[in-house]
Amino acid sequence: MPGIKVNKIILSAFYIATIFSFLFFQLLEPIIINVTAWAIGLVQLAFNVRFAGDGPLWLALVLVCFILTNIIRKLITEPLGFYVNEEGATGGEIVFLTILVAGFFIYILNQIFITVPMPRDWFPEWFIRSFDGWREVGGARLTGTNRAVWAIVPWIWHIGPIGYLYYIFLKSTYTKKT
Repeated sequence: MPGIKVNKIILSAFYIATIFSFLFFQLLEPIIINVTAWAIGLVQLAFNVRFAGDGPLWLALVLVCFILTNIIRKLITEPLGFYVNEEGATGGEIVFLTILVAGFFIYILNQIFITVPMPRDWFPEWFIRSFDGWREVGGARLTGTNRAVWAIVPWIWHIGPIGYLYYIFLKSTYTKKT
């Protein structure tokens, strides 16, 4: 797709839009799930295919929420200037920031849409637990050391993207002054 370039500006705007989406999605959770089910039904009808399991519903939910978050980014975040407006991150920094922002997005979806589980047959258990999707996969209670290890997951996704954006900002500010 020509014209789409992932950079610090787009990633930071999407991150802020995801924070706004968190509030929006909580208010409209049943409607978003219905829109997602409608989209799956439309695809099944149009292409005469049948989907089984939780995977297609979860993937459709991610796509619907991604589209809604991008609409919020275009209509609210970018016009209000809620993004890092300086370029200058390296390719490695952009890749790491993309992982953090995408992880935060999936983590937030798992917090809101508890009734739509991450597909167990698509992802290994450690991956699902990394995005706090373990509550949907059998709901086994974590105890002892296991509980302590996975307790860091919310901290990674809440502090990681904003902390890394701050690091990139400080780095670019420091290199300009010298």
